[in-house]
Amino acid sequence: MALHREKEDVLLAWINGFRLGGPADNILLLHDGVFFLKFIFKLKGQEEDQSLLDQPIQQRIEFVSDFLQNYCHYKTDKGAIVSWDNILNGKNLDVELSKVVVLLMFHALTNGLVGIDRPDYKTEVRMAAVIRFVFNYEDSLYLSDNLETFLQKPFYFDLSSISSVSSTGDESPVLYRRRRPEVKFLELTTVASTSDGSPIQDVLNTPQFQLRKARKQLDQERDMRDELERELATSSQTVTEREMEISQLRNRIQRLMRDNAEQDQEPKELEELQNKNEGLLKRLHEVLKQCQEFKTNKSQMENKIDQLTEENGNMSVELVT
Repeated sequence: MALHREKEDVLLAWINGFRLGGPADNILLLHDGVFFLKFIFKLKGQEEDQSLLDQPIQQRIEFVSDFLQNYCHYKTDKGAIVSWDNILNGKNLDVELSKVVVLLMFHALTNGLVGIDRPDYKTEVRMAAVIRFVFNYEDSLYLSDNLETFLQKPFYFDLSSISSVSSTGDESPVLYRRRRPEVKFLELTTVASTSDGSPIQDVLNTPQFQLRKARKQLDQERDMRDELERELATSSQTVTEREMEISQLRNRIQRLMRDNAEQDQEPKELEELQNKNEGLLKRLHEVLKQCQEFKTNKSQMENKIDQLTEENGNMSVELVT
């Protein structure tokens, strides 16, 4: 089955809202990967890399694939969501490209990145439905199994009867979608929102999304703490090595000084020995300076780890309460 026109219109409306190029009226126009690259640069807050944009399509697609795996919940261990071979070979192209757009949309909207042009209410309701679908399946194999089917079918709510969104009503059209008998959807109850009637924000402000955001932040803090601890361990090892080197240099200097005192050498030999001593002393001062810098960095890292540990504990308490 081909991509359903309703789903294509929603994805194109989201794409065109960023004005990253000429307006696209067909999902197949994204086949060259140029829009995906430009959008990723925007997500990262980077200038467009023209050298990457000029690469062959296979290299551009590989860059997009790497970004999805690192940032957009494209988990290869939970199934191949996107068939990159099909994209390169032009098979089932509209659906495969739409999968990429859906993953980018979910990542962007859940991280607060919106386009220049705000979509109309009807389109935004449908965007919210796409976000909710991905959220329901993102941590399971069902995202891989059902995303293609989702894209090939129309939306299941009656948009003609929608005029407003309730942030407390159980029948909110943003949160309603026909359920498959074999799947139990999360019950998303929206919380108080200042989104000024934005269906997307109403979904993002649900307790489940807020909990997801908090857990993600905890994971990031934990990763940062682990990275700092690894850096601290490396720095501690370096300091130990520098201290051993200093000790060896001191022993060498002492031996040279004893030899100099005991031996009656020619003036030329004494001058050479003195030059060697001066060189060793200079090296000693350099190593001492490096050691001091490493100790300073170690102290700063320990303070940072203590701060992150305290913040992590506070956030854990907040989650429990």
